Amino acid sequence: MAEKDINKLIEDAQRLDPSALMAGIENEKDPTKKAIYVAAYDYVIGQRQKKIIDQKEFVR
Repeated sequence: MAEKDINKLIEDAQRLDPSALMAGIENEKDPTKKAIYVAAYDYVIGQRQKKIIDQKEFVR
């Protein structure tokens, strides 16, 4: 059951807009909720960077 929930959470995170997450980070007062926004933002940005780096044309 937990794996199904985590997979759903990952799918939902991939659809999030990074600018909306950044706004959440900037405006959230609750430290726990803010940490969730930060984690989601880091995940979304990391996944997008990975797609770019994995492109054949990408030069390091």
